Amino acid sequence: ADEGYPSYATMVLSPDGFARDNAEALRSFIAASAEGWRDYMRGDPKPADTLIREANPDMTQDILDQARAKLSEYGIVDAGDAALYGLGAMTEARCQPQVNRSDVGRRAAHSPAQARPSERTSPRL
Repeated sequence: ADEGYPSYATMVLSPDGFARDNAEALRSFIAASAEGWRDYMRGDPKPADTLIREANPDMTQDILDQARAKLSEYGIVDAGDAALYGLGAMTEARCQPQVNRSDVGRRAAHSPAQARPSERTSPRL
């Protein structure tokens, strides 16, 4: 972001074949992830914090509380496109700089017919 690159904090990426063959599972995973983040940020974070601390015993509740406060302060989870379109939303315009910097973007520059970034970055699920 400091270099002018408007990246998303987290993305779910999958090969085209997996997305095609497992579309419902992928939709369900993304919906559950968005629901989990919404519950964590706007609801009771205790169940998630418990799981995090069980998986990472060095993590303290104080660190988790500070991290959640920073996520909220900086709008990492629910600002920007998420505030406009809902958690998990992605826009092609926002993804295009990453696609342009990726192998897909480099292939598209050499062979536009073979790489269709808009299909890979579509917010439609």
